[in-house]
Order: sequence, then C-alpha cells, then structure tokens
Amino acid sequence: MERRIEAYAVAGQIAWLVIDPVRQVDDNGLLSHTGQYVCYFNHKEPNAVVLGELLRDEEGRVRVFGSIDEGAQACKDRIDAALRT
Repeated sequence: MERRIEAYAVAGQIAWLVIDPVRQVDDNGLLSHTGQYVCYFNHKEPNAVVLGELLRDEEGRVRVFGSIDEGAQACKDRIDAALRT
C-alpha cells in the first residue's frame, strides 16, 4: 500500500492531506502493512520530512482508519470543523 497525498480545496484555501499506511515489523524483520491508515493534514504542501499534523481524537490518541478513503474523509471533516469555529 502506498501513501496518498491530496490537495483539498475549501473556503478558498488549500489544505494538504497525507494518508499513510500503518506498518509494523513482521517476524522476519520486514515492514508489513497492517491494513490500517493514519492521516496527516497541513496548510503547506507535505515533503519528505514534514507530512503535517497527525489526526488525533479528543483525548490526544492517534486516529487509525480501516481504509484510505475513511482516513481522507476524517481529515476533511476535521478541516471543515476547524474552519467553522
């Protein structure tokens, strides 16, 4: 699974989303995909060093998603909510 980088246009601004697969080291010492994703968001385009702010729940825990689309939608919802406040 690859990471998805997406520009999200909202309220005349561009927000950047990075939906990244969660990986773990398997029994052979290799990285393998867990089938889960995390999402980063930022107002600046991501680069190899800075992906953005990691999406967290109200208690500060990292939110984990079962699909790329689910992660992207959660980030968009978070950005939309921030613009409403």
